[in-house]
Amino acid sequence: MSLSFYKINEKYQKILDEYYQADFITEELENKLNECLTSFEDAAINKYYAVIQLEHDYNAVMQEKKRLDARAKLLKEKIEKLESNIATTLWHNNIKQAKSPYFDLQPTESRGKVIIDDESVLDRRFFKEKVSETISLSEIHDAIKCGEFVKGAHIEKSINLKVKFGKRGLDTQTDD
Repeated sequence: MSLSFYKINEKYQKILDEYYQADFITEELENKLNECLTSFEDAAINKYYAVIQLEHDYNAVMQEKKRLDARAKLLKEKIEKLESNIATTLWHNNIKQAKSPYFDLQPTESRGKVIIDDESVLDRRFFKEKVSETISLSEIHDAIKCGEFVKGAHIEKSINLKVKFGKRGLDTQTDD
């Protein structure tokens, strides 16, 4: 992976390349990364260049995932259509079983699927009451903020990074 279009010094670039390719980030590698930086500001800026590159890589992977998900869905639909066609053909031709050296095919009729045409005219005995509970996180948050002890819950804070790009004012929040 190359970050050559970013203005990062050569030593730092080599360590970043090692960092990206590592399966496990060791303390030694982390120390090497920090040693070549002259200040915390430089460290933050140079590390954020790495974040930008990783975000580009992540976005590329997510786009490929979407493409593959769409392809998988299409293939699944084709499989289901072919299986349905085979079952229907065998069923309507009164073929109970088709055998091959590798598998046997046997059409079966399903139990049937209930389709509701008009819910308003159904007998009430077919209705079941459903009760569900949810936890109100906002009420718990407010109670703790007001000084109340809430057994089984606490507030966890994190440090976020706000990034502004040029005049657009694009903000990025990351939680660790």
